[in-house]
Amino acid sequence: MQKGLTIFAGLLALISLLFYGYAILYKGKEPVKASWIIWTIVDLGFFFSMYEKHAVNGQIVGGAVGTCIILILALRYGSLAWKPLHTYCLAVSVIGVILWKISHDSLYGIWASLIANSIGCLPTFDSAWQHPEREDKLAWAIGWFGSLCAIAAIPHVTWEDAAQPVSFFITQSTALCVLVIRTHVVQYRILSP
Repeated sequence: MQKGLTIFAGLLALISLLFYGYAILYKGKEPVKASWIIWTIVDLGFFFSMYEKHAVNGQIVGGAVGTCIILILALRYGSLAWKPLHTYCLAVSVIGVILWKISHDSLYGIWASLIANSIGCLPTFDSAWQHPEREDKLAWAIGWFGSLCAIAAIPHVTWEDAAQPVSFFITQSTALCVLVIRTHVVQYRILSP
């Protein structure tokens, strides 16, 4: 059962990112470049750290492949705005990865990836609040459902196995909340007299 769920979670992670890529190319969605640079670094960091701890799951495989694709699209079609927040988040994330590589400890790599993932979310959450139309709710919803499957597929309740799926679930839940709440606030303002 867990093996099937982890494969399904990986497929959903990849499908959500492919939907996001479609939304970028054909619906004019504008990803935040800083977040996707950070998330690509983070997903690859998570993957290699989890690989060293023999804790790779389907979600991180699908996520790592998908974020590489979205990074290419974000660099080409992403929002041109680059704020100081983006620079700070990227710098902290890179410092975390450098410290992980210096330490040669994959458990530290998982910690660094968690922190970098959380920091990498900030530019996208800021953009989603300011311009909810730039994000694709369907892609985020599919990713969120994939995160639920990844949590259900956690083989052992250990840091190595649980940190990444729980982190992704929190990220995707927050993004969906921001998008849903902000969309309703914008609609309320439009409909209000």
